[in-house]
Amino acid sequence: MITTGDPAVQYRIEGGAFVSRTENGGATWFGGDVSWNADLVAGAAPGPYVCWVVGRGGDIYLTTDGSEWRKIPPPAELDFVGVSATNARTAVVLAADGRRFRTKNGGHSWHEMK
Repeated sequence: MITTGDPAVQYRIEGGAFVSRTENGGATWFGGDVSWNADLVAGAAPGPYVCWVVGRGGDIYLTTDGSEWRKIPPPAELDFVGVSATNARTAVVLAADGRRFRTKNGGHSWHEMK
């Protein structure tokens, strides 16, 4: 479960490529494939409409309206296993090899964190 700070709104990754969203605390869910070939494993939602999801093969996706996803160019072709975000512009992704990368401009550029 990916929580948003609003108990009514949550996201969840299903089957690797599908992300669903609830606006009523889980009574009903709606969503769709983020990408037909995505292998998503983690997400972070700093607000009800903003959610970052990451996965294997360099997958990073972002929604800013809760439903339309856009692919974010990754900092490197790595498997990503974690993400934390403060808003639609600022996020940190964690690679399977332990490296962390931060963006402050919505994924237009990334900087490795030491």
